[in-house]
Amino acid sequence: IQQALNAVQNNIVNASTPGYAAERVSFSAQAFDLRQGLTGGVDVSLSSTRDQYLEQSVRSESSALGSLQQQDPLLASLQSAFSASGDSGVPGALSSFASSFSALSTSPDDASARANVLQAASTLAQAFNQTAGQISDVASGATQQANSTVTQINSLASRIAAINAQIQSGAQNDDGVQAGLNNSLESLSTLVNISVSYASDGSASVLLDGQTPLVIGQTSKMLRVSQPDSTGSLQLLGQDNTDVTAQASQGQLGGLLQIQNQTIPQYLGELNNLASSFADRVNTILTAGQVSAGPPPVQGSPLFTYASHTTAAATLAVSSTITPDQIATIDPGPPASGNGVATELANITNPANSADLIDGESYTSFYGQLAGQAGAASSQNSTNLTTQQDLTTQAQNQRSQASGVSLNDQAAQLLTLQQAYQATARIITVLQAISQTAVDIIPQS
Repeated sequence: IQQALNAVQNNIVNASTPGYAAERVSFSAQAFDLRQGLTGGVDVSLSSTRDQYLEQSVRSESSALGSLQQQDPLLASLQSAFSASGDSGVPGALSSFASSFSALSTSPDDASARANVLQAASTLAQAFNQTAGQISDVASGATQQANSTVTQINSLASRIAAINAQIQSGAQNDDGVQAGLNNSLESLSTLVNISVSYASDGSASVLLDGQTPLVIGQTSKMLRVSQPDSTGSLQLLGQDNTDVTAQASQGQLGGLLQIQNQTIPQYLGELNNLASSFADRVNTILTAGQVSAGPPPVQGSPLFTYASHTTAAATLAVSSTITPDQIATIDPGPPASGNGVATELANITNPANSADLIDGESYTSFYGQLAGQAGAASSQNSTNLTTQQDLTTQAQNQRSQASGVSLNDQAAQLLTLQQAYQATARIITVLQAISQTAVDIIPQS
């Protein structure tokens, strides 16, 4: 009974200890047959209530939750980079750019109107630069977080290997050691998706996605993050430098890799496509037009420059060589039109010419779809996060029901054991009294 009392006390003390599973106390009667020397009594056995299936369920749900939690603020930041308002950001700058040419089309020789065109073009370039910069900031933050997360993964892997060493040294049944092991495994699962198996000695083997070893016995395997090229994509490497990026699909690290390697390149690629297509189209219209019909005629100059198609949004700028009087307004035709170029550029955000479209959409609509995708992705992730939080809580509750410590149950069991202890003590007292009475009635010689 004392052993059972100690177990109950241990359960109560560790009720709030992370990773602790209650000890189950079982009683079994011993055989009673004095002719065979069997004196009876009660055996007490202790066993853990830990259910490895439920533990794995919690780890799996925690990995999915970790990914969504990590992506949520990053997707929100990407959404904020794309202004959905027509009065600000790229949409507002596109509208102002078209309006500046609309004013120029009514007064082609107005120096002020020409200066306003250059200012509107500069504002538009800066809007693209700012949006690309905000996306790049999200990418930089994701890279820093990925490196920090891998450091945490390696630290937890080392801790689990050290716990395995304790287990292999004889601490397999130590409740504190087991609590530390399972708490570390659950913490690791929030960072990256893992599978866990147990050796006959009780030590845990941990594999990334069931494939790449992170912990085997007393040895931990280190991961590291690499950026192999200038695209900014991240590569996760195992200790032997094997690329294991695809295996990290869940957990905080999985969420970061998805944002950095898939989401950001998609958005930035579309933004670069918009910036370069728009700049190329404007330059084509202007250089095909004329500043003066002559003789001799004076051709228009390109308005925009950028470094490359893959960096167009970040490097878009107004040409440093163009001046207000070099902005073409004349369409040489046929038929010739003194303000034809300015008129076409005034309508570039609401075009009638298929050449002024990108992927079948106007430039404004194309940007609006991109901003809508970013908003939808952020909203969907938030919805998924709420659902996953419920699923994770449900898995944790199921585990708690199976292996958690109920203070009410422990208190009831403690009372029962105390009563049993008192009853046993009274039986012993009675037996002692009977024995003494029997001795007393035996005639003394």
